[in-house]
Amino acid sequence: MISSFQHRLFLYLDIEARLVVGQDERRVLLERSLTIDSKNEKLIIDNGQLTKKITELEAALQEIAREYQVLQVHKIRYFSINFSSL
Repeated sequence: MISSFQHRLFLYLDIEARLVVGQDERRVLLERSLTIDSKNEKLIIDNGQLTKKITELEAALQEIAREYQVLQVHKIRYFSINFSSL
């Protein structure tokens, strides 16, 4: 039969083992959390840079559209002047 001391020792060792496992799991989760936080910060920075690029590209596209409209007006004027003289 297990003595009272042995029983308490067994319980103590069981609790210690659970504590070590719990601490290891906590450490792994903390490391994973820090890694995810770091990735999240990088993605936030990347998102800001991409948003800026989109804004710049939209502005460039609008400028191209305005230039195209000007060229269309010049084309219409050119053809209307040349065809009206015929």
